[in-house]
Amino acid sequence: MDPADECADQTANTRRLFAVFTKFLAAENTVFHTVTSSGAGQGVLNGIDPAFFNPSTSRFGPAFYVSDDAGTTLAELSAHGAEGTQTIWFNLNLSQANILDLTDPAIAKA
Repeated sequence: MDPADECADQTANTRRLFAVFTKFLAAENTVFHTVTSSGAGQGVLNGIDPAFFNPSTSRFGPAFYVSDDAGTTLAELSAHGAEGTQTIWFNLNLSQANILDLTDPAIAKA
């Protein structure tokens, strides 16, 4: 894929994710996170540990990625050559979440 097209696809996906999160900011919603091993799945079930956030290799930086669509979490892994093995769902009050709007170029570049 042409780098410009890939960047445009990522930007469009980021905008879609942001729109989904802002839509649900005031309510508790079901969100999904997919992992690539049973050990990672158990680690998430034991509690989300920020020590495992990898800002140097994750395009999301030091964050825990969730989506309102389980298929999106699988596609995100697939886009990076990984295969999801378990998908975990959470009820999350998004009004209590810190949302990062990566559609703002100044924020995304920082």
